Amino acid sequence: MYSLGNAARVLLAAAVLAFISSSAFAATTELNFQASDQSWVATGLSVDVTPALGYTFSGSYSGDEIVFSVVGTEHDWTLDIMAPDGAALAVGTYLNTAHPPFLNAGQPGLAFFGDGRLDSQDSGFFAVRELAIGSGGNIDKLAVDFTQYGEGNQGWWLRGQLRYNSSIPAIPEPSAALTLLVGLPLLWRARRFRSVANS
Repeated sequence: MYSLGNAARVLLAAAVLAFISSSAFAATTELNFQASDQSWVATGLSVDVTPALGYTFSGSYSGDEIVFSVVGTEHDWTLDIMAPDGAALAVGTYLNTAHPPFLNAGQPGLAFFGDGRLDSQDSGFFAVRELAIGSGGNIDKLAVDFTQYGEGNQGWWLRGQLRYNSSIPAIPEPSAALTLLVGLPLLWRARRFRSVANS
């Protein structure tokens, strides 16, 4: 038979699992990125923006390329990704990128830029984690994770995640659910230890 303490813990665990489930499947639209101090495009910035903050998300799809813009009143950023050799852009990982359209044979393209700042050369990689194209070639869903090195220098990094109506969450930092899962058992053990020590 459960004590009140055990019952409370069971209910709390169920609530945490419900939170994770609802968060994992809720469609989100978001751009987040972090940049090193040496990044020319976004020197030392850490950004997380959504439509609720007044940003407009829009993109175009041309088969082998997606150009997606995120525009606010004070900032604007664009992500340009391209499959190699004119192939259809699809879910998958693309390595050894260069700035489109200046690509060698077999090379995918990646360029992230904004606020009037653009690398003349860059390298990196990206992963298309979700892509759904609707009628008329409109982008219905998109999830992209990307890392760009300005001028090919790995110290000049910029790492980001773009989500558009996507059920794949963007997680720039540990989620609240993960914090609860890790922290609650530790808190319970600490309280139990104090109770035993004081008895």
